[in-house]
Amino acid sequence: MAIETKPGDGRKPDFASPAMGDGGGTSAGLGVPHRGWTCVGMEDGGTAAHKCEMCCTAKVRYVHIMTHPDFVGSLRVGCICAGRMEQESSAAKRREIKFKKYLKACNKWLTADGWRVSRKGNHYRNVDRCNVVVYPLPKGWWFRVVHRVTGIGWVPDAPYETEDEAKRAAFDRLPRNFPELDKRIADREDELELLWFAAGGEP
Repeated sequence: MAIETKPGDGRKPDFASPAMGDGGGTSAGLGVPHRGWTCVGMEDGGTAAHKCEMCCTAKVRYVHIMTHPDFVGSLRVGCICAGRMEQESSAAKRREIKFKKYLKACNKWLTADGWRVSRKGNHYRNVDRCNVVVYPLPKGWWFRVVHRVTGIGWVPDAPYETEDEAKRAAFDRLPRNFPELDKRIADREDELELLWFAAGGEP
């Protein structure tokens, strides 16, 4: 519940929302925490049609998905409300800028001329020292990302409905975008280097 302020009493509300106090927003009467939230992901709505679930006023395209230990589920909000909820507006702005750059890079990945067709008719490309292949099976589309030096790779646990969805997922699993795979590759490269030295190789 919002704390109403009166002139001269020195109190401030926990969260300044355009809808607070008028019954228009989630924060205006449902006991939703105003601070201490964490962003767990972002989504692109395609157009600025999503109504912020905190203030219920702003229409946004880029959605910050926020969670709180004292709130069941999540709230999907705009950048301004996200910054207030996590008490760090600059972090929310940086996150949204980074997300927009990611979307631009992903769209370029889908449409770039780097995709080739293998003898089996599958789309593939070589990038970041990785071989990326997207291929259909009876239950959907799959992908495979394999580092060509170490042989370390990644395949999904389940298929995707379309080829583009599989390509987007493959983009997310490139070492540059997937720290877990990047670390596994780096560790293996270190092991291979040690083996090379042990076998008498020159530095």
